[in-house]
Amino acid sequence: MPRRTLRSLFVLASLGFAVAMLALVRPAPDPAPVPLVMVALVDPYGQPPLEAYGAVQTALRSGDVEALTASASGLEGFLAYRVALLLARHPGLPAAERLPWYERVLDLRIEDPLEHAARRALHAEIGTVAEEAGDTARARIAFREGLPNRAAIDGLERLESDPYRRANAFLQAGMASRALAALDGRAAPSI
Repeated sequence: MPRRTLRSLFVLASLGFAVAMLALVRPAPDPAPVPLVMVALVDPYGQPPLEAYGAVQTALRSGDVEALTASASGLEGFLAYRVALLLARHPGLPAAERLPWYERVLDLRIEDPLEHAARRALHAEIGTVAEEAGDTARARIAFREGLPNRAAIDGLERLESDPYRRANAFLQAGMASRALAALDGRAAPSI
């Protein structure tokens, strides 16, 4: 073997040995610090400020309408709105008991000018419940406010026997062709 090759092999072997020794002598890096964590099973709805949410959640899970009604009396804000809407739409309550909850929903609801369809659907729903409860005056008002929702149109045509009042309600809702149809050939100077 040529002398240069032996020298090159010797240099490479020396370098490899030096790197191996450096790796053995050099200390390992410190691991990342790990914070002390303790696991605790805590129900967030059992502590302030979510205690009211916990009471509502418990009443909903148990299906206890009386407890839900009792918890709804002292509520404010969004939770009050949600509970009122739940009670208004509760199928186990008679329509006469659900109607005041719809009124509470209207009191708590934030009017959004961009939610025309949702507002009209809510008024049509209120009209249907008021009609079921026997409160035709309230049902007529709700159906007028729900126009041009299809359920509101049907409800108003069912409850409003006076063609002039019915035509006026349709006209105020921007439903001119329906207003003319409601008059059924009668003359009305305002249309």
